[in-house]
Amino acid sequence: MKINIKILALLLLIQGCSYELINSPNKEKIFVQTINVNGDTRSAFIIKKSVMRKSNKESNNRIEMDIDLSEKVSIVEKNIQNQVTKYKINLVAKVSVNNLKSDRDYSKNYSSEKMYDVGDKYSITLENSKQAKKISLDNLINQILDDLNLYYNQ
Repeated sequence: MKINIKILALLLLIQGCSYELINSPNKEKIFVQTINVNGDTRSAFIIKKSVMRKSNKESNNRIEMDIDLSEKVSIVEKNIQNQVTKYKINLVAKVSVNNLKSDRDYSKNYSSEKMYDVGDKYSITLENSKQAKKISLDNLINQILDDLNLYYNQ
């Protein structure tokens, strides 16, 4: 008898739960009307396309975005012969979002860093640098999109 009551109470609690995915593809709540990205042209293009892909024309939240992108490469490690063995790439994006229909504006700084090794050949070092930059850029894009989803899903 007690077990039946517990099962019934548990079923009622589960039925009353209104679980909803935050990142569901059918619920894009923003429409990016204009986006201005300053910085490296390749990175700016990738950011712009990724943000515009998440934009929905039927949304009520029409926004303008300004992104200032900067990149810094620094030496992390040297060996005994004073040769560089590791670099660190740091991407920083200063994002400001202006809602055109209301006064809900915000700005935030995002950063992502990744270390990469120096290869035996220069071409290997360049490939490592490209991969590290790609990973950092993907992390930066995910941070921006997650914050936009959280900010406009309230």
